[in-house]
Amino acid sequence: MYNVSEAYKAAIAKPSRTTKIEGTLTLPDGKVINITDNDVMSGTLNIDNACVNGQEFEIGSVYMGQLKFSLNTQISRYAVYYSKIQLSFFLLLEDGTWEPVPLGEYSVSDAMRNGKYISITAYDNMSKFDKEFKMLTNGTPFELLNYICTACGVELGMTEEEVYALSPISSEGDM
Repeated sequence: MYNVSEAYKAAIAKPSRTTKIEGTLTLPDGKVINITDNDVMSGTLNIDNACVNGQEFEIGSVYMGQLKFSLNTQISRYAVYYSKIQLSFFLLLEDGTWEPVPLGEYSVSDAMRNGKYISITAYDNMSKFDKEFKMLTNGTPFELLNYICTACGVELGMTEEEVYALSPISSEGDM
């Protein structure tokens, strides 16, 4: 869950609100394309973060977040493969400012051209954990998480204090 301001909570609870989407598409060659509401086909943006596979919850499995949308662009669909997408949802607050909520970082896995749009399917960084590697299993929970994230090329999104707040294990590894 992402922390938002009290002004955001008040604005999102209203029956009518003004929102926008902004972000970037970073191509494998480093070129950055800005994305706004005007670039996304209306009604196509969908983020699925369900932790079930169909109708079943599979213990021990990792579920990736999936992003789908159609992007109005003239670039080749092939140039989009393996690009990085970062999107944020913005809500207009009562004071006239926009408050962003990051929607995540995704890597493009599929891109199909349909006229002036490219239909994009992308997955979050959980896909980077889908690999085998050998590791030593000694260390504190934070050290192990940090090691795994570093080995998979993913930034650990928690501080050491936040990791230990999740369980009764102390930072010294005591049970």
